[in-house]
Amino acid sequence: MNETLAACGLASTRVESVTPSGDRALSGSDGTSARQVQTFRVVLSPILLDELGSFLDRWRREHRLWTVTGVDLTPAPNRGATDGTFRAALTASAVYVKNQAESEHPGMEPTP
Repeated sequence: MNETLAACGLASTRVESVTPSGDRALSGSDGTSARQVQTFRVVLSPILLDELGSFLDRWRREHRLWTVTGVDLTPAPNRGATDGTFRAALTASAVYVKNQAESEHPGMEPTP
């Protein structure tokens, strides 16, 4: 996260919080649950829309395993949207096959 922020010229202090979720199984059509999904939520604030766009573009290119699945924008606290700053809550998820990622690619099991 911090590397992507730095590459966009943004300070790591923009990260208000990071909340990981536990892994959960995804049921396959055959009833098996070898696929897992891992999700986390990060809040960036304050952030301008063009900064958010740069961050999301870079994240997409550098972290292909993780897909941003949700973006919630609200005016930055105590600033309002009048200056164009927002609080962005991003949700990202990674789907992987349990044990396959670790056995075929050591260290590749997803973590935010």
